[in-house]
Amino acid sequence: MKDQSKPKQVLIQELASLKPRIEDLERSESERKRAEETLGETKASVVYHDDKPHSVMGIARDITERKQAEDALHLFKDLVKHSSDAIGMSTPEGRHYYQNEAFNRMFGDIGDYPPDTLYVDKEIGKQVFDTIMGGGSWQGEVKMFMKDRTIMDIFLRAYTIQSHDGHIVGLVGLHTDITELKKKQKEIDRLASFPQLNPSMILEVGKDKEIVFCNPAMQSVLNKMRIEDPRIFIPEDIWEIFNATEITIKSKYARELQINDAVFCANIYFTPEFNSLRIYATDITDRKRVEEEKRILEERLQHADKMEAIGTLA
Repeated sequence: MKDQSKPKQVLIQELASLKPRIEDLERSESERKRAEETLGETKASVVYHDDKPHSVMGIARDITERKQAEDALHLFKDLVKHSSDAIGMSTPEGRHYYQNEAFNRMFGDIGDYPPDTLYVDKEIGKQVFDTIMGGGSWQGEVKMFMKDRTIMDIFLRAYTIQSHDGHIVGLVGLHTDITELKKKQKEIDRLASFPQLNPSMILEVGKDKEIVFCNPAMQSVLNKMRIEDPRIFIPEDIWEIFNATEITIKSKYARELQINDAVFCANIYFTPEFNSLRIYATDITDRKRVEEEKRILEERLQHADKMEAIGTLA
C-alpha cells in the first residue's frame, strides 16, 4: 500500500516530475489530431528488379488547401444556384453560358447574347454589356422580357469577374424583379397626392412638435398672413391633452381659431399609429362675418318690430 502520509513538499515534487510526461502526451495528441485533419494524396508504384518485386515507391502531397478551396467553391455554387435573385453569367466576350434556377423561372432560355433577347430596349442592353466588358460596372432599373414575353421592371447589378492579376474572366448580372414594388410605390405616390392637392389646409405635427407635413394650401395661407410657424393652428389645450395622454385610439377635436383678423375651423385628429396630430383647417372668416351681419340685422328687425308695437299701443 502506498504511503498516504507523504509530506506536502514530496507530493509537490512528484507532481512536478509528471509535468514533462503530461506535456509529451499532449504534444503527441496534438500532432495526431493535426495529422488527421491534414488531407493527403498518395500515389504508389512497385519497383521490380530481375522481374521480381523489389520495393515500393510512393509520392505523397498535402492537398488540404485544395480541398478547402473545393469546399468553398461548392458552397459558392450552391448559394448561386438557390439565390432568389436571377443570376446570369457570360464569358468575357459577352456570350451567355450560365443561369441559376431563379433565372430559369423568370426568363427561360435567352440564347447566347442577352441584349438581343432579354432587354426591351436593346440599346440599353448593349450599353450594359459594353460597360462591363470594358471592366466597369452598371447598376439601375431596366425593363426586361419575362419567359412569357410580358414586360417587367428589373433592378440590375452587372459587373466583371476578375482573376487575381486583374484579368477579366467573366461577366455576371444579378436581376431582382421590382415590378410589384414599383406598383406599390405608384399607389403610394397616388395617395400622397391627395393631401398635396387638397384645397383644405392640412398640417401634421409630431409629439415633439416637429412639423411632419404641411400641404401647399396651408403654406399659401401662412404666406399671405406672414406667419412662419404653422403650429399656431394647434390650440394650447390640445397640446396639453396630447402630451398628458397615451393615445391608443383615434380621437377628434374641433376648434374655432382666431388668428389675426381671420377665423378658422380646425378639425384635429390624434393618430396613435404615427404618434402625431393632424389638423384639417378651413378659413371660415367670410362665413362668420355673414353670420354676424345676419345677427345684427335680426336684432335691428326685432327692435323695429318692438318699436312698431309700442307705437300701435300708443
